Amino acid sequence: MTALFIVIFASLLLSIMTVGFISIITSDQQRSTDDEQSQSAYDAALAGVEDGKRVLSACQDGDLAACQAIRRGDCNTVQASGVEGAPTDDEVVLKSTVFGDGSQLNQAYTCVVINEDTPDYLATISADESILVPLRSNQYFSKVAISWYTEKDAVAPRPVNAIPALPSLSEWLPVGRPPLLRTQLVQYNDGTILPSNFDANDYAHTLYLYPTTQVSALAFGYDVRRVGSLDLQRARCSDGSFPLLGYACQAVIDLPGNNTSFAQRAGFLRLTSIYSGTHVRVQLQNDSGDVVDFAGIQPAIDSTGRANDLFRRVEARVENTTPDFPFPRATIDITNNFCKDFALTEDPVDYRQNCQADRSG
Repeated sequence: MTALFIVIFASLLLSIMTVGFISIITSDQQRSTDDEQSQSAYDAALAGVEDGKRVLSACQDGDLAACQAIRRGDCNTVQASGVEGAPTDDEVVLKSTVFGDGSQLNQAYTCVVINEDTPDYLATISADESILVPLRSNQYFSKVAISWYTEKDAVAPRPVNAIPALPSLSEWLPVGRPPLLRTQLVQYNDGTILPSNFDANDYAHTLYLYPTTQVSALAFGYDVRRVGSLDLQRARCSDGSFPLLGYACQAVIDLPGNNTSFAQRAGFLRLTSIYSGTHVRVQLQNDSGDVVDFAGIQPAIDSTGRANDLFRRVEARVENTTPDFPFPRATIDITNNFCKDFALTEDPVDYRQNCQADRSG
């Protein structure tokens, strides 16, 4: 009798262990399948983003159907534009060239919506690198709001309470201090660009934004290099957190001029991150502080991909620039050393206003 009970309990134990192992294997297999389908759905969404770029390019080239499809804002933007599929298709099926008729993977993107006008401009700046942000809107704006430094840049921001002397790089980085931003403004009335204007006060300015915990009003008019010096300006940064929609620092800067002198304001904002890299967001605001949209500067493509019955949705920003007019990054851009030759003389005749000296050395 004892042996019988031992056999029964051993059989039950083996059965439980077998069922447990089968359950673990099945769960792992299901998780692996879900991961593969999730990645496939993500890939399908990215395919929708790429086709969305084709629609944007077609619109820029004057394709009326593509432009109309974008402005309607329907899910069948790609199909209605004529870039891919038919206007009556509910989705665009992706086909593989590896085997069969290409549809075995059951991938498609089901919705692509393109927003040409976006409420902000998003970018990542490496240390000591610059970006150029076109300032253009279909509405009047008089301020620019710059937010920077997210949790992707550091564990926690550590700004200071005042503006000390600029430390060395080795003294700045270990404490998790947000980078100093050099902000350079060039603005003009849309359609009226005169090089002589940029020597005037309202057209070109530079500010250095120093991360502190203190709040101060900011305006590009504080740049008084033409009559004085260029001081560092305090920019408000949170100590230890990222409360500004994921950003630690923000500066709202008044632009020079008004709605009379700049009724159709446009321009460029050049941002340089000093000491370290950072994520940055730029917004345009009107006199009341309300955000106004950028006009076609960084369109957003919202794409939903599908793999079998699993869906993934992504949003991508596209730099809406043209290779016919690349934005300048620097006057001179070099990789190695840059050598200069100087000439010294005691004879005033050797100096010419056109810089063509008789002697060189």
